[in-house]
Amino acid sequence: MTISSPGIGSNLDVNSIVNQLMSVEQQPLTRLAHKEVAYEAKLSAYGSIQGALSSFQSTMAGLANASKYTSISASVSDSSIASASASSIAAVGNFSLQVDKIAQKQSLVSAAFTDTTSAIGTGTLNIQFGEYSGGSFTQNADKASTSITIDATNNSLVGVRDAINKANAGVTASIINTGGGFKLSLTSNDTGTKNTIKLTVDEGTGTPADNTDTTGLSKLAFDPAAVAGSGKNLTESQAANNAEFWINGVFVSKPTNTATDVIQGVTLTLNKITTAGSPVTVSVNRSTSSLSTAAADFVKSFNDLNITIRQLTGYDSKTKQAGLLQGEFAPNAVLSQIRNSLNGTALGLDGQRFSLSQLGITFQKDSSLTFDAGKLSKTLEANPSIIAGFFASTGLATDANVTFASKTASTAIGKHELNVTQLATQGTVAGALAPQLNITAGSNDTIVATVDNQTVSVKLEAKLYTDATALASEVQSKINGALTASGNSVTATVSGGKIALTSSTYGSGSKVIISGNGADGLLDVGRVSTNGLDVAGTINGNSATGSGQYLTAENGLKVSVGGTTTGDRGYIYVSEGLAERLNTLTGQMLGKNGTLSSAQDSINALIKSNQSRQSDLSRRLTDMEARYRKEFSSLDQLLGKMSSTSSYLTQQLSALASLNK
Repeated sequence: MTISSPGIGSNLDVNSIVNQLMSVEQQPLTRLAHKEVAYEAKLSAYGSIQGALSSFQSTMAGLANASKYTSISASVSDSSIASASASSIAAVGNFSLQVDKIAQKQSLVSAAFTDTTSAIGTGTLNIQFGEYSGGSFTQNADKASTSITIDATNNSLVGVRDAINKANAGVTASIINTGGGFKLSLTSNDTGTKNTIKLTVDEGTGTPADNTDTTGLSKLAFDPAAVAGSGKNLTESQAANNAEFWINGVFVSKPTNTATDVIQGVTLTLNKITTAGSPVTVSVNRSTSSLSTAAADFVKSFNDLNITIRQLTGYDSKTKQAGLLQGEFAPNAVLSQIRNSLNGTALGLDGQRFSLSQLGITFQKDSSLTFDAGKLSKTLEANPSIIAGFFASTGLATDANVTFASKTASTAIGKHELNVTQLATQGTVAGALAPQLNITAGSNDTIVATVDNQTVSVKLEAKLYTDATALASEVQSKINGALTASGNSVTATVSGGKIALTSSTYGSGSKVIISGNGADGLLDVGRVSTNGLDVAGTINGNSATGSGQYLTAENGLKVSVGGTTTGDRGYIYVSEGLAERLNTLTGQMLGKNGTLSSAQDSINALIKSNQSRQSDLSRRLTDMEARYRKEFSSLDQLLGKMSSTSSYLTQQLSALASLNK
């Protein structure tokens, strides 16, 4: 039993004695606790370095995007006339723009109805889009026609409007109250002359004459090629127009007010017509702002990391305080490796090496970086693509029809030779004879098309087509309309009077197979389906793997091959990419087996060992205190007994003395 009270026999202060002894004995434990606090502080300091290094890595990952360094901007001298934007492939220069017409949507309007709820008539509305020219209507092959059933449930003006809008047929229907009646208005969703509306009516009589009368549902018929009252029962309130404009004196007509292929890499959006003889200027310039921002971010990120490490590993002469990590190897190793990379050079897209100083980024005496935006601007103007290759790991082909797609860590930096033995082709089915132009419902109107990996069944409009081109347009529009969700499509062409259908994709997975009761009449029984081929060739003399138009080398280099020639296709230069190199380097440093993790693991091991020693020492001190208390309690009891004996003897001696007297 531990006695914790002051002496009971001798008044010996056991607590004070034991506490003073334990205070001395606990000094090693206190020193161990102080060590643990120091270790924890070091771990926190390493956490600060990790944070700064992670921020630096994030900046490097952003800088590895090649598009940052080839940024092109476009503007129009009068923004009310048009606006412009540019991609990295745009050519720098100025272009004269004169706008004569703005693209418009066609609008049709019906005769007035007395109310919106009375029955108009029943039957089927068929909506098509196409171009009216020279007295004939040519269907837009890129748009499928839509048939809408009008019956007793929706044969009012309101019902017809709602049925058209619900069908998503490419037109918007609305009702206009003129004050003298109600008119149905139909407006094409798209601009351009190829989006002129043709609306035919089948009232179930089985004769085309339905569109020529002005009663029943035929009141809504509109054939742009017909004369008024003979299937042209709606009035055109606004004609469909193409945008018409001049670029540097060259006339251009486009179905929309947005043109993406007139000036290479430039998207033009037209707003209004220019004053005659007063063109505006479209200016395409190389933008250095994004690169300047990226370079400034690069410098700031490094300087933040540099300051963090220097403060934690250095000595402040003013405060006479050493950093928490002074003398530690890992932080200085991190900074040293990054500095070595920055002091070196990177291989650009032309095979030449560039240094940071050529981009206006230089080291200062205090190991920080500084940035000269003016020097960077001059270098960028001279060779923007080379600069892109300095920061970002990317590729540049000498053949304009070959495009760098991607690389892997195994892809060697430098020049790669490309040789193409086979170009990628598209799957196609070619007709053997001219098509039958008379399509009859239930007889030869069904086409089942397998395009790539998707199969759809469509019905052609039953009628006598004017020629193979008109029928090809109908086939293309119906198939592509059914394939919309899958993203697949076909192009129908006519050559020598025969129709051919071609998939939009390339490679061995590209194919077109046609069946159904209309297949033989469309393409003949002798039709031939030919699957596409993958591109084939070598990179650096080694066989590469083809998939569609993409060719991938064993070393991970992937390129897209277009054009029309085989054989030697030049070189692809792969740049080193300083930012990517640093991104990889910092990733390794931050990794599980990286420099910082190893240092932290060592500290954690010391903390664990320290805590184990503290636990052992605490147990020994507990036992020691118990022993001290037991010993001093025994001493106290002994002294108490001796004191009692002393008192007894004193009393006895005093008694003897009295007897002697």
